Amino acid sequence: MRKLMWFTIGFAVACGICAYLMSQTWIIPLCVAGSLLALAGIQFRKIRKISLCCLGLVLGLLWCLFFRNLYLQPAVSADGETKNVTIRATDYSYETDYGSAFDGKVTLDGWIFSVRAYVDSKDPIVPGDTVTGSFRLRYTPGGLQSATYHPGKGIFLLAYQRGEAALSSGTTDKFYPAELAGMIRERLSSLFDEDVFPFTQALLLGDGTLLDYETQTALK
Repeated sequence: MRKLMWFTIGFAVACGICAYLMSQTWIIPLCVAGSLLALAGIQFRKIRKISLCCLGLVLGLLWCLFFRNLYLQPAVSADGETKNVTIRATDYSYETDYGSAFDGKVTLDGWIFSVRAYVDSKDPIVPGDTVTGSFRLRYTPGGLQSATYHPGKGIFLLAYQRGEAALSSGTTDKFYPAELAGMIRERLSSLFDEDVFPFTQALLLGDGTLLDYETQTALK
């Protein structure tokens, strides 16, 4: 268990380095140095803990390098582009000032990304449904525009409807957790008044979409 702890410390340090501290030009030299220290730990027992940290560091750096330069590259390239895509809903839609929004999955160049889509229609969308049409895409970690809070929720793309979009019903077998949350949400709305329901939804389901900006700011 202690070995796993030391490895995890190194991996966590790598994530912090890649997220906050330095450019990618330092990743390869750090990987080389970390690999040498990890190999040295095989020969010298006294530095085995350090070698485990270095092993976690190296694997963490390589993972971040892969994540940035391979996995995220299609999303980066799509930033600001308008594309014909099919988005599969993974959660229930909710109304916005200009239509509705929902979370889903979209495939770009063979890679699947989480996306928050904004559509003109207020027709309800449920998990498993697909929306096909022309959407302008935005890369949330920061590209042509500044970064948003969405990457912290695993959402790397925003999609805004441009032109017509077709809604198709789909199977919900894979989305039981979202369906369960939807049933709880519906039950809460029947039990509590309109001014209380947003709070109960936020507390029980972690969904603060119905809270106004001032209330969200005060809670934070």
